[in-house]
This record gives sequence, C-alpha cells and structure tokens, in this order.
Amino acid sequence: MQGRALVSLKSYLQSRRLYVREQFTRTARAPRPSLSGGSTDTTPRTQTFLTLWLDHGASPTNADAAYAIVPGAPAFFLPPTIIANNANVSAVTNGPSTGIVFWSPRASAAGFTADAAAVVYATSSGNALQIAAADPMNGTGVFHLTVPGRWLTTEVPSTFDGHGTTLTLPRGGATTRVTLTPPPARRRAAGK
Repeated sequence: MQGRALVSLKSYLQSRRLYVREQFTRTARAPRPSLSGGSTDTTPRTQTFLTLWLDHGASPTNADAAYAIVPGAPAFFLPPTIIANNANVSAVTNGPSTGIVFWSPRASAAGFTADAAAVVYATSSGNALQIAAADPMNGTGVFHLTVPGRWLTTEVPSTFDGHGTTLTLPRGGATTRVTLTPPPARRRAAGK
C-alpha cells in the first residue's frame, strides 16, 4: 500500500482512534511442502504489513471495539456495517458482500448459521451467490453452513428446509468455494 491509498487509510483510521503504528516490508519463501502435499513454489514473496494501535482511552468501562480487514479495498471506500460482534459470531456487510466468523458452533448472523467454527465470505453477483468458507480449526469430516433462502448447487451436497439452504462442506482448513443459483421460476399451468 503506497502513496494516496496509505494516506487515506491513515486518515480514516485516526478519525476512529485507530493508529498505524508501524509499516514494514517482509520477504519470505513458502515453507517446505509437508508429507501430505502442499505448495512446491519456493519463489520469494514480498508483502507490506501494518501494525495498528487502538486508542481505547484511560479507563474504558463497558466498552467494545470492532474492526474488519478488507483486503484490496480502494483508497476511498465505505466502511463495512457491523451486523454482529459477540462471543459467538462476528459479522460485517458491505454492499453485496458479507463476511462472518463463527466463533462457536450453531452461531447465527445475517441469516447464516454454521454448526462448527467457520470463516465465511458471501458475495451476491447478479442472481448468484458466491460462498467461500473454511474451517479454521483444521478439523476432519464435514461441517454445515446454512445460507438464507432457497439456492441450488451441484458443487457440494445441499438441502432446503423451507427457510434456508444447508451446504455440507469439507473441514480440514482449505477454503471451499461454492456458487449458488436460485431455482428456476415455477410456471403455472394454462388456465389456472
């Protein structure tokens, strides 16, 4: 992040009592592949990192703080709206996108529910809904994510219960990407 984008970010953060403490660049190679596979790419990668400091005041009482990390955001963007931030789930929305971290099983926010800890990013695009979901606990087996509304997909097993579409997703830490589309419109028979 450089030039105007960084100045804009610093100004935005300072207006909310959040300060850029340090900006630095690191170069590293991907770790060696494990026995179970993984990347064989050993190309050095360079990225810029920021450390942030939140000024919470001298003696905060009954205070809370919330933030959202928005990779690739343009220099001037509308900040996300916080729709949940508690011990069970944190969720933000911004335009057609919703980001959710399910901290505990059976948590719910914005009509989404997961039966395990999960990180979910959903984006509406035209009449489709793109889902990217992962199990941060790197568990085994599957977990279930319920998405509000009726949707179709052939990419993962799914069911509809009258309120939401439940997706069966693999655990294991990798991100699963699923495209959901609405069912075809029902046609009425002639004369009815």
